[in-house]
Amino acid sequence: MEWLEETINRLPEPSGEVLNYLEYRGVLPETIKELNLKMWDNPPTPTSFSQTYGHRGVRLEGMIVVPLYTPRGKVLGFEARSVKKDLFQYRLPNAKWN
Repeated sequence: MEWLEETINRLPEPSGEVLNYLEYRGVLPETIKELNLKMWDNPPTPTSFSQTYGHRGVRLEGMIVVPLYTPRGKVLGFEARSVKKDLFQYRLPNAKWN
């Protein structure tokens, strides 16, 4: 299930309204990089993901993506938040802290 990690790594960094929101909330540029915060821009996704979030994750478009990692550094999911405070969560089917 490396698709999620590859997808997150290809997502763009926050910009526009999303970046303005993060700055307003006091998030520093170095924190954005350290936490690997991204912005969803409808990348290709597997069918199982698209069934919940729409084709290419269209329901997440423009949301802040916060990757979730295991202690060993593997991506196990993410949380996506809009500037309007909508929140979605996604975990890989076999996600566990390993």
